[in-house]
Amino acid sequence: MSASSGTKIIAIIGGTGAMGRPIIATLSQTNHYKLHVLTRDTQSEQAKTISKTYPNVELIEGNYADEQCVRKLFTSVYGVFCNTDIWSCGGYQNEIDLGKMIFNIAKEMNVQHFIYSSLDHTQKLLVNHGGYRCYHYDAKAIVAEYIESHDPKQQIPWTIITTAPYFENFQSVFLPKIDPTDPDQLIFIFPMADKPIVLVALDDIAWFVKYSFENPDKSIGKNYHIAGDNITMDELVRTFSEEFDSSLMKHVHHNVTCLLDLPDEIVLLICRYLTPVCVLYSFYTSERAEYRLHRIISNYYTKIKIDRITNNRFMYLANLFSYSKIPLRPQSLILSNEHVTYLIQRYFNDMNTNTINSIFTNLRSLTLINCFSIDLDILAKFYFNMTQIEYLHITFRRIGDDMSK
Repeated sequence: MSASSGTKIIAIIGGTGAMGRPIIATLSQTNHYKLHVLTRDTQSEQAKTISKTYPNVELIEGNYADEQCVRKLFTSVYGVFCNTDIWSCGGYQNEIDLGKMIFNIAKEMNVQHFIYSSLDHTQKLLVNHGGYRCYHYDAKAIVAEYIESHDPKQQIPWTIITTAPYFENFQSVFLPKIDPTDPDQLIFIFPMADKPIVLVALDDIAWFVKYSFENPDKSIGKNYHIAGDNITMDELVRTFSEEFDSSLMKHVHHNVTCLLDLPDEIVLLICRYLTPVCVLYSFYTSERAEYRLHRIISNYYTKIKIDRITNNRFMYLANLFSYSKIPLRPQSLILSNEHVTYLIQRYFNDMNTNTINSIFTNLRSLTLINCFSIDLDILAKFYFNMTQIEYLHITFRRIGDDMSK
């Protein structure tokens, strides 16, 4: 529908992100659209900049995980541009579920043109190349396949724009680093070896979004796979060197299997910066238990000593155990009060009961060191779940040290 004569309302999900901002700029330049941009925080710097720069933009505060919020956003709109991301969604399956929910609401509310930002389906592309997967790609691709299963003429008019890594990433996260062995040298560490990487500019993505909205007769029912260049890292380094008149840049040649050469403790350190779901999906599956990365994760997380561990780290482990689709169940657990007073009370008090139960489900060995009576009181609630226990070792503090008595 029109906000005024000749003006169409477009709802944008993901408008304040790297992809969304150029799309807002490009659509605004046409003067054909009023844009309703969803944002979790209308007072964020990105949101305030958009609001000040583009008078045709109305910021809508909310979260696309909220069904009622999405319904409100889609009220009276002509079209929708949707770009979700796996991190703000809360993981692989959540992005799939939310992407389908958003599309279904658009269909139900008779949106006249739904444009979805997707990525390639790596599981299908790499099925004969080691079975590697990239889950933030595949989540979008699965939603895109769901959209493609709907008749664009009879059910809902849709367009899919399948993109690639952005050139603009080389202005931020892909910038060269200082060589630790030579401070005067800049290095690109990118696991591409001598293979080319497909890249696209954000402005080009925005152009295709504008083209799709302006040419529905040509774009509806299409999945546009767009790219700007196919370039090797050596070619990219040469371009950087010429642009900045510097011969002090080089590409360190690695491929993705270089991870296999890392010591176990480094691999585990990397995993600590990932969400539990990402660790499970990326490094561990029961079908690939023989893989070294999977074995490291499995062995490490099934033999645990909780002692001088941060609360965030403990919650990370607990979430890893309790994730229902591919759970890791510890076989050996040591709870030690050698350096932490009332450890069990500290870590278990605020935890979901089901999560605690999951920790004990497959437990065969439980050791309590320097425990208090309150520790046993807390654990007593979960004894019924310790059906596999074979070894139990308990040492108490001296009675005078037990402040609970």
